[in-house]
Amino acid sequence: MSNEEMKNIQDRVLASIRSGEIKMRPRWRFLLRATLILLGVIMLILSVIYLVSFILFMLRATGLSYEPLLGLRGWYNLVVSLPWILILLAMVFIVVLELLVRRYAFAYRRPLLYSILSIVVVVTGGSLLVATTPMHYRLSRFVARHQAPFFAEFYGGMRHKRFPGISRGVLGGTATNTIFLITPEGETLQALISPETLLPIDELPNASASILIVGPREGMNIRAFGIRLIDVE
Repeated sequence: MSNEEMKNIQDRVLASIRSGEIKMRPRWRFLLRATLILLGVIMLILSVIYLVSFILFMLRATGLSYEPLLGLRGWYNLVVSLPWILILLAMVFIVVLELLVRRYAFAYRRPLLYSILSIVVVVTGGSLLVATTPMHYRLSRFVARHQAPFFAEFYGGMRHKRFPGISRGVLGGTATNTIFLITPEGETLQALISPETLLPIDELPNASASILIVGPREGMNIRAFGIRLIDVE
């Protein structure tokens, strides 16, 4: 484009501004808009990290992550029992987050796949980091004691929900290749231990420890595929 053409374009723009066809917007409006978008991005990232880390926490605390030990039926139980509403909500947040991020020039000029991968990496890393902290355990205890609004739907429902092939309760005692589990309903179940049973440590936990046992239940007996300590009230 020649200098003369550039000058003609500038003259036309200036003429439009003088005639009122083009209105200049104050700079503070652009700054406010950018600030709001940035805050939205931060809030969405934190929300997604919270949801994903909670899902990971729930899989551990309820024993769902052990369901595949039951074979194909266990995999089916896992898929059916996953908190799909939370998973879909997290996916919606990620889509909205991508739309907001694309408004920034540094993301707009790059392929869509790059920004999506960046978001996934940030969310995954942040979620795994939060999942290794005691944050959700502490929130669970707080909700159990104070019945905090909103959080009660998350942590309260998780404490009372039961899944096929998973028995929860308190260790009532041990015998040869057997442990006794006292359930919240007051039942005493016998879990049969074998060399293939996955234990939380090299030896069984002490009596009164809160545990869950993964394995098929027949009457009052459980063929234990896995045992793990739990720390959720």
